[in-house]
Amino acid sequence: MDSTLFHRLSPINRRVQLRKLFFTLGFIWLGATAAGLVLWWLKSAEIWHSMFAIPGLLLATLAATIWGFWFALREDEDFRDTAGRIEQRYPELDSSLITAIEQQPRVPHGTLGFLQHETVRRAVYHGYQHSWARIVPQWQLLAAPIAGGLVLMAFMMVLIGQFMEPAPDTRALASGGGSTSMLADDMATGLIVEPGDTLVERYSSLMVLARFGSRNVPHLAELVYWDERSVETVLPMNKSLDDPVFGTRIPSVKGALEYAVRFDGQQSERYRVDVFEFPRLVRADAKLRFPAYTNEPDKLVQDTRRVSAVRGTRLTLQLQLNKSIASGRLLGKDGVQFDLQPDPTEPSRYMVNMDMIDSMQLTLELEDAEGRQNKAPPTFILRVLGNQPPEIQQLAPAADVEVSPIEELSLAATFRDDFGVTRAGVDYALVGEEPQELILGKSLKPDERHRIDHVLAFEEMQVEPDQLLTFYFWAEDEGPDGQTRRTVGDIHFVTVRDF
Repeated sequence: MDSTLFHRLSPINRRVQLRKLFFTLGFIWLGATAAGLVLWWLKSAEIWHSMFAIPGLLLATLAATIWGFWFALREDEDFRDTAGRIEQRYPELDSSLITAIEQQPRVPHGTLGFLQHETVRRAVYHGYQHSWARIVPQWQLLAAPIAGGLVLMAFMMVLIGQFMEPAPDTRALASGGGSTSMLADDMATGLIVEPGDTLVERYSSLMVLARFGSRNVPHLAELVYWDERSVETVLPMNKSLDDPVFGTRIPSVKGALEYAVRFDGQQSERYRVDVFEFPRLVRADAKLRFPAYTNEPDKLVQDTRRVSAVRGTRLTLQLQLNKSIASGRLLGKDGVQFDLQPDPTEPSRYMVNMDMIDSMQLTLELEDAEGRQNKAPPTFILRVLGNQPPEIQQLAPAADVEVSPIEELSLAATFRDDFGVTRAGVDYALVGEEPQELILGKSLKPDERHRIDHVLAFEEMQVEPDQLLTFYFWAEDEGPDGQTRRTVGDIHFVTVRDF
């Protein structure tokens, strides 16, 4: 590269390299901080812990930091990268700067040719006319090291916190194991077993610790437990660093069991673990008894949390629980409450009866004889559907019409109802005369659109010119109160004209 161009690009290249360096190190330290937090959480939650985790993280971070310096400060590749950034900022260079960087002196003279020299001169001259340093704003050079320093401080705080926190087994022993019901102390060996006799939730895990006197620490220890069928299971116990503490975890306590600690051909006394369960819903079935006007048979919806039914439906929720309870209720947001009633034929089954009048959302709350409540109360959503009036759509005539005294007029309409139309028809009347009602259909099936046609014969009606006739279609169904409900369509006019 030409020396003049080199001296012109060097300050810009250093700014680019510094920005790349601080951003690269910041991302590396941010990833290390996240990994440290994950390790800290695994240790605190007693899921996984290793004495090599933090040293390994430190070595990996150091190696990544060294790689970051190498990656950011590569000389040749960075000059090309810097030139490319300048070209993007100043498109008028038209790749001349990148071409100038790639120029090599001719052999054997060791100097640039005329065209090469002219290419370099144009690039350098452009650099004097414009501030190439603008490709790296000053605020980025200030913000990048500050952000990197903050991330590094966070990483160091995570490491310090890890070193200051005791190992899980030692911490559990020091805290006394909140569920401890009895500590057994073998005076001969100084052995203390935790939690001794205890009570745990079914299917939860159980941490067992064995602490020995400092003069009687065995090389190996193991946990032995027997289930309700006296099936024996052996688990190795892990030693906690230099502390005389061994520990292991029973992954899932499915039922009552007994356990002991074996070491050097000896065995501690047996301890008992009993289990309990929080009350919970296993299954919910909904039995629906619809109002008589719907003509619908009773319906059973199995294993559901959502029920939709027409207003007035009698709902019976059959709730199968995991065990019998002392009390239970369904609570609504507006203060409504429905108490659970036990099923005399099944101790763990309960029922709730209600009339579906309004839509609501109910939460199931359970409490057993020991005062334990269900941990995740399920929600039931009840959606009440209204009994809609019949739908009438007139097809013919489409508007008011004129007819002659001897003409016939075709009438047509469609009828539909969610629970069936009991009667449908048309009413018509000549002005000044009594209205006439025609029944055109009965007991129309629900949720179907039925077409009905009729012809008015004006000659038979003996109408005269200038008389006016009105008509409208109507439909009847059974309303929510059990009474007949009539719905009428639009009124239309028919004018009798001269021949």
